[in-house]
Amino acid sequence: IVSLLLQVWKPVETLFKKWLYDTEIMDYFCGCMSGAVRVTQTQYAPVVQLTVAVLVEGFLACYNPLFLDVGAQLVGMFGKDQSQIESVATLVDQMIAICFKLFEITNLHDHTDVVQKLMHFLTWVVRSSMLLFIDLNRTSRVFGYSIAALSLPELPTVRATSLFLSEFIRHCSQREEALFVVSHNASDLLSSVLKAVGGGVPRHMLEPMTDVLLAMNKHCPDLLAAGLMNMVTQEGFPSGAVSRTQKEAFAKSVLREKVHKKRLQELVQEFYLVCRMMNW
Repeated sequence: IVSLLLQVWKPVETLFKKWLYDTEIMDYFCGCMSGAVRVTQTQYAPVVQLTVAVLVEGFLACYNPLFLDVGAQLVGMFGKDQSQIESVATLVDQMIAICFKLFEITNLHDHTDVVQKLMHFLTWVVRSSMLLFIDLNRTSRVFGYSIAALSLPELPTVRATSLFLSEFIRHCSQREEALFVVSHNASDLLSSVLKAVGGGVPRHMLEPMTDVLLAMNKHCPDLLAAGLMNMVTQEGFPSGAVSRTQKEAFAKSVLREKVHKKRLQELVQEFYLVCRMMNW
């Protein structure tokens, strides 16, 4: 299959450029590439560099989120392959840059489908190698956008975002620059999460917030403790309906739950109800 792909790549690429702005054809094209990667797996290696060029060109032209899906497959398959690391790193860098361009001219709320696929893509980047984040400033911006994405109204997008954040936090100790990004943004992250837990989101959105709290408690407990202390001392935050004593009790209980997600979920839901004055 790979040999055949290499033989027909030029005419396929010509057709690709011709129909680049046809959404239906691009969806089909992405489906074909995804199937080729899935079937051939590591044997797809000779086509990786060519595929990266096409994915970047296609995504830049029409922002079709399916290009991010195929990119995630490549990252997951070849992100640890030293012979392909340059191509994969280029893919990561360029896809992130294109998303930045999109978010700068519009906003996250207008492209929640792209945000969701980007978070899925970035999760595979983290799982493959933190070294694929080659630009510290760009990585910090990614983290900032992900914090903003937690406030989006679509549950699948928020779930994908919390998964990326949790994975990034879990792996941040592997690289000093990544740890810096988490430390630098921890206050904003926890403020967003605690605002949600304090009644700022519908109840069904609480589980993704719990995942972030659990990741912070396991891997960055000092940062979580500082964020919770800030919540305790900040009057009226995250809700005017909760007392300082109740916030202190919540903070202490959260910091004890480093393993049991179910118990942490119960704590978060109880606190949520108190904040919304629904704890009757």
